[in-house]
Amino acid sequence: MTTRNAKANGSRSAARKIRKATPSERRKYAALRGKLEDEKRHIVARGRRIKARHDALVGQVMRDLRAEREAQGLSLAQMQRRCGMTRAALCRLETATDANPTLATIERYAAALGKRLELVLKK
Repeated sequence: MTTRNAKANGSRSAARKIRKATPSERRKYAALRGKLEDEKRHIVARGRRIKARHDALVGQVMRDLRAEREAQGLSLAQMQRRCGMTRAALCRLETATDANPTLATIERYAAALGKRLELVLKK
């Protein structure tokens, strides 16, 4: 067991005693670290799958809205006036693969096209 003098560091707290882990404790902690790494891999993989589904869904909604805008013959400049967003922001919404618009933004875009966004929860 080692003692580290806290006052040597200029601290006012009491000295701390540091005990080395026993071999069985080290094995136990190594097993826990391995288990946590496995859990972390699963959590990260699940998060990536969820993000991929989210990106695909948002991408499809934005492709549908862009197709509607084009079907109505509206330019980005006209959409800018209708929904109050910059042309650059509209372009990013329509084309960026990593766009992450809020529902309010999608609703605003849809409203500018005379459309309404509906979310349906199915069993």
